Amino acid sequence: REGDAVVELTEGSDLLFRTGFLHEELVAREANDHQLVLVLLIQGLQGLILGGETAFGGHVDTHYILAPEVLHVDRGAVDAGYAELVKSFGHNFAGGGICLPFGGAKGGVKCDPKVLTPIELEKITRRYTANLADFFGPERDIPAPDVNTNEQIMGWIMDTYSMHHRRTVTAVVTGKPTFLGGSLGRVEATGRGVRVVAAAAMERHGMKPEETSIVIQGFGNVGSIAAQEFIDIGCKVIGISDVTGGYYNPKGIDINAALEHRKSHQGTLADFKDADQVSNEELLELPCDILAPCAMEDQITRKNAERIQAKVIVEGANGPTTAKADPILESKGILVVPDILANAGGVTVSYFEWVQDRMGYFWTAEDVNERLNRILSEAFNAVSDRAEKHNVNMRIAAYILAIERVTKTLKLRGIYG
Repeated sequence: REGDAVVELTEGSDLLFRTGFLHEELVAREANDHQLVLVLLIQGLQGLILGGETAFGGHVDTHYILAPEVLHVDRGAVDAGYAELVKSFGHNFAGGGICLPFGGAKGGVKCDPKVLTPIELEKITRRYTANLADFFGPERDIPAPDVNTNEQIMGWIMDTYSMHHRRTVTAVVTGKPTFLGGSLGRVEATGRGVRVVAAAAMERHGMKPEETSIVIQGFGNVGSIAAQEFIDIGCKVIGISDVTGGYYNPKGIDINAALEHRKSHQGTLADFKDADQVSNEELLELPCDILAPCAMEDQITRKNAERIQAKVIVEGANGPTTAKADPILESKGILVVPDILANAGGVTVSYFEWVQDRMGYFWTAEDVNERLNRILSEAFNAVSDRAEKHNVNMRIAAYILAIERVTKTLKLRGIYG
């Protein structure tokens, strides 16, 4: 991260290396490769952290990166437009056992969807899918929605793949409309997951929701849903932001009013009157109990980490905290819930959708939410236990837990041949 040539996971600790299987360095060959490594790292570990002790043979596939816009396979956002692929951290877990069999992969089409007509967008999506039809499959690689994608695009992928295979294959892709085999709760899953993990942190650290103030950077799908979820459990959201800047009201922001305002202002919070306007940079430094960066990567750096006043940071975005900011936050006693745990709600419900498609039976929204809450809460507590056991931060603890699980599975499976 932050331009470092080698991705270092341990910051001086050899705990990860003692588990074995961390046998390759992640060396970036171009200036922005660290961002790609970050995404593949997040994807490769999320399934391991969320998975239970029951493991079966998953694998991590990687695709060449075409661009971040329009379509992404699996999770994360990559700020790169080149076709060079560095060694994926996920390859260290090839054949690993995970309860959520989704690994690290990424793909996309380089274009600006905002200037495309619906017909052009459909043609691009279908051609992209046709070109990768041999790589996709319910048992091989399952695309899921990401930046600039929606239910319609995921439906086009499913239909195109199905036409090539002469049968309807709903399980090849997730994030579809519900009447095309999608899952209830998928749209809200990532934002809801941010709240679930934050609530687990509050419970573990003795914080009462009704006494907890929240600042959320980003008011897109993840941030806006997380804001609603926090309000529902009694928290007070005092800061929100989007591309037009930050909005702060220490008495609490009316989230429903903000959502209505956005509808009438071209999808932005421009001229929102229920709060004082601040910059996005100032928003991050507001006094609050929980800060949830749900926008882009590299928002909390060594330059502003010292000024962060939150007690807890819940990383709703991929990589919002740089590696050099982590030790500063840790020295200030700020608990950082890492992205591979905090924003895993989406991939979890994508897994649920895949399961439902495969068995042809669909769960109620209550079933989906209950299972999501259980998996993320258990994962949070498992990571917290490792952090306390090894006296490390939550990010390192998450890596330790993931590698423990894949190591155990590889030992049990053995090596064929």
